[in-house]
Amino acid sequence: SAGSAAAAAAAAAAADAAGLMRRVRVPQSLDVLNQYPNLRRAIPHVIDRAVRDIVAPIVERTASVACITTRELVAKDFLCEPNDRKLTECANAMAQRLSSALAAVMSREAVRTNLTSHLRAMMQNAGVDAASAEHAAYVLATENLDIGLLAIEKATAEKAQRDVEQQIAGLVAPRRKAAASGHVYMDPALPSMRSVLDALPPSLRVQPGVGISERQARIYEDFALVPRTAEEAARRSDASAVRSPHLGGSSGDAATAAAEAAVAPGAGDSANDDGGGPSVSTPPVSQQQQLLEQYIRSRTAAAASNSGVIVIPAMRSIEQCGILLVHVSEYAAAEKDAALSSLTSPHPLLETFARLCRTVAHSVPHSDVAAFVVQRQMKALIERAHSGRLAFESCIGLLELMHAMWPGTRKEVTAALTFAEPSVLLDGPLVCRLVAAGVVNVPELDAAIGRTMESTPPDKFAAFAMHILRRCIAEHYASVADLPVTLRGVDLLLQSGPNSSAVGALRDAAAALAAQQQQSRLNGPPRMMTVFPPGVHALSLVTGDLPPTGSGGAAGGRMRTGGAPPAATTVSFNADALSRAESMLREWRELLETSNVTEVGLSSYVVDVCRRGTFQSEEAAEQNAAALVSCAMAQWRGKLLPLFARLVVVLVRYAPERGESISRVGVLSKFLPAIVRQLLEEHDSPSFSQNTYLLLLESILEGLSHSVQSLDSIAVQVLTSFATTLHNANPLRAPGFAFAWLHLVSHRAFMSRLLLPKSQRGWPAFLRLLIDLLRFLDTSLDGVGDDVPDSLSTFYKGSLRVLLVLLHDFPEVLCDYHLSLCDAIPQQCIQMRNLVLSAFPRNMRLPDPFTPNLKVDLLPEIAHPPRVLSNFASALNASGLKAPLDAYLKTRQSVSFLMELPQRLLLAPGSAARGAYNAPLVNALVLYVGTQGIAQLQSEPRSGGSAGGSLSVEQSAPMDVFQQLVLDLDAEGRYLVLNAIANQLRYPNSHTHYFSCVILSLFGAVDRDIVREQITRVLLERLIVNRPHPWGLLVTFIELIKNPRFRFWEHGFTRCAPEVERLFESVAQTCLYPGQANASRESAAGPPVRSGQR
Repeated sequence: SAGSAAAAAAAAAAADAAGLMRRVRVPQSLDVLNQYPNLRRAIPHVIDRAVRDIVAPIVERTASVACITTRELVAKDFLCEPNDRKLTECANAMAQRLSSALAAVMSREAVRTNLTSHLRAMMQNAGVDAASAEHAAYVLATENLDIGLLAIEKATAEKAQRDVEQQIAGLVAPRRKAAASGHVYMDPALPSMRSVLDALPPSLRVQPGVGISERQARIYEDFALVPRTAEEAARRSDASAVRSPHLGGSSGDAATAAAEAAVAPGAGDSANDDGGGPSVSTPPVSQQQQLLEQYIRSRTAAAASNSGVIVIPAMRSIEQCGILLVHVSEYAAAEKDAALSSLTSPHPLLETFARLCRTVAHSVPHSDVAAFVVQRQMKALIERAHSGRLAFESCIGLLELMHAMWPGTRKEVTAALTFAEPSVLLDGPLVCRLVAAGVVNVPELDAAIGRTMESTPPDKFAAFAMHILRRCIAEHYASVADLPVTLRGVDLLLQSGPNSSAVGALRDAAAALAAQQQQSRLNGPPRMMTVFPPGVHALSLVTGDLPPTGSGGAAGGRMRTGGAPPAATTVSFNADALSRAESMLREWRELLETSNVTEVGLSSYVVDVCRRGTFQSEEAAEQNAAALVSCAMAQWRGKLLPLFARLVVVLVRYAPERGESISRVGVLSKFLPAIVRQLLEEHDSPSFSQNTYLLLLESILEGLSHSVQSLDSIAVQVLTSFATTLHNANPLRAPGFAFAWLHLVSHRAFMSRLLLPKSQRGWPAFLRLLIDLLRFLDTSLDGVGDDVPDSLSTFYKGSLRVLLVLLHDFPEVLCDYHLSLCDAIPQQCIQMRNLVLSAFPRNMRLPDPFTPNLKVDLLPEIAHPPRVLSNFASALNASGLKAPLDAYLKTRQSVSFLMELPQRLLLAPGSAARGAYNAPLVNALVLYVGTQGIAQLQSEPRSGGSAGGSLSVEQSAPMDVFQQLVLDLDAEGRYLVLNAIANQLRYPNSHTHYFSCVILSLFGAVDRDIVREQITRVLLERLIVNRPHPWGLLVTFIELIKNPRFRFWEHGFTRCAPEVERLFESVAQTCLYPGQANASRESAAGPPVRSGQR
């Protein structure tokens, strides 16, 4: 009965829960549990009780659905299967896995809700306040959700195993009866299903009385082994081996003799249907696979040990790969008739391939991402979604790359081909190209071809077989032993086939191959063909070692794949330069080992080095510096690197400004790029250590900072050279150097010295580094969601600390470049944006924003504009917006401009940026319109009002632009505009006052609740994060909720849900004194605010 089944399920779950409760996770960071330590012991029992309360109905419902579904599936799939044991085993496997998967999906939210409810009640009964109990219950429920789900899944699978026997009893009994009587079982429904069975592809067709094959039954077995978690999937995919059963034997017929007569490439037809084939790959794929496997394993291990290597979660990587594949299609469509082998690097298509390979290699687990790419390419090839040669070769090329990076590629491709329609399986050009690329298991493909031969017209099979003979066997991309079934079919067709032109052409091809047997035979393993230019393969794409052109394979340059061009071209040096470098390092070490080395001795050594011509010219200095760096990194790693750093410092310090040497800054500018080139070359190798280069660069930096007196005249130039070096090694180019890079950027000997000079010559260089930092964060945080890796979280906290130092010591940098920084700050990093916007000049004293009846328009600072060093007008000029915008702001006559403006803010099609709008252009537009509005107001008498001149603001042409934007744009565009306005709510100045009036006027004048709600969201999301909060933001929000003109508390979105209402109350109490908060709510006829401390 249902009651006994539910009781049994509950008992099973209780037994499982007893073991699972020992795995309950209780975070040590919860303050509530530190205050109430007795609660820790009660948590497992509460979770146990929460699971027991809901397990019975979930198990009953999901097991019933899974068993009924399983019965219908096996009744169809095993229609011709006489073996009742095979049917029962497959049904059990299907029912258990399906029921547990259904239970996990259907019960997730119920388990989470029940766990939260029970844990919250337990804590409140113990005296914990409601807010703390809610937070702790949510954290504990989230941490232990999998434990509850596992218990329910196990109970559901066990019930499904019991119930499915009853569901399939009507299918098992007649098979057993037939077996007992010695008859072959024939299902009564078989005659009516004959037409359906005949229409199935050969790979899915089942013969009556024979039953399903082992390959078909494997579908049920594989379904039962579907991994539940990403970790389990990674383990299975890494451990999986590609099945390559070898079909031995030889037909011994004419076709086999002709095939064995195949000779070296070049005999017979061309290797490509369209003329002009790709080049043959030179790097062994096995070697690529070994090196890439080491690289991926080292990154995975580093990520698991939290050693600072930033990896990408698989789901986010799949999203990125989807975007990159769209770009591949766009580039291929633009040059549809070009050959992939003819492309020269740098080329956008090759760069996209490189980015995709790096995304796969840096993913955990990488096998899931590689499988996604393979499946997408096979789908495109099977459905013939590609148009043009370049698109087709791009699909083949991506399969080549994934095969070098993931062993499961061959299995995926082979399965896709063998289960495809016969028209795809017998597509000669496609199959031959896949075989030549080495991504197909040829024996399995041969078996699948054999199953389709009987139903294939002779002429069609003859055309396909001719491709196999000429393009696969004759070109030695497949061996005779791998295709026995296909060659046997060819022999039968030649002996008894029709006398058609296709069969005649096949007979001629076989005869030609037989004649060539007299000249030579192919020996050795089959070779492989690549569609890429020479020197381009998976290993080079991942590491960035691409040749400079498509016509040669020499490594004359490097194409980095981190989104930016290389720091400098590769500098070559000959054996003489290397010998001089080794001798120079040896002399330097001997000099330092003498006990009486003095400054005079060091100076004499540098003079002697310069007299030898080491730094006589730019070219000689560049070659010798590169040779010295190469020798030092090869021989002096570890504790000896500071000795080399001291050599660089001494050369810079004592190099003569005239005579036999280039300038001191010139010497430094040769060593630093050489170090960066060495870093980028080693970056993607498994042995790369960021600490090595951190030690070297930090030693040079500190050595130069100690030479203040001798380098005072060129201090800014030295620091600017160092800033250029850090820019060239930024985390977008070298993610593995990210933490060391951040340490160097914030170093006391670099940041403070670069920003201190009153001339501010170093500010642009440091701004560029800040932009590099923020862009790397933006790229890394894209698509991560709430599951941020520990390494990325640590890097983000370090970035916040750098900005905090700037806020405290150099606030003018943040003030003057706030627009450039806001353009680069990731959209989700609200606290970071607040931190930048909270900066104010050191000579200013901020008024208290919480002062009752604060008259903002009477503050003396309000009349002065802030200094903005970002060139925001250039973005408008580049987009062609400035001229028509100026015309409208002066005349207000071109109404069509306002109607077209939202469309002109959209990104161009195919842009790699996220979102639909050009966010930096929106920011520049808003600030420019605001500055023009301020100029207009200052040139005319300003009318009064509660918002300090808001009536004049409302009647101006700039306000027309703002109103048109918030009314015509969609939610995304409107959010960007309101964010750009809120970015100007900073310290007291004319911009802050004007944009405060603008946003308040929009709230009051635009009669659309969605606009008011979005304005509130933009302001509120900046207030609910941790401090600091910009002064202008606080003043604006206080005015909004306090001024009865805006009737803030009467709007429905402030009371749409209890938690939202509590949030508004909390913010109101924070922004206002308790008495003010109550008065504000009461004046707007809103519910009273609970009294509390601000």
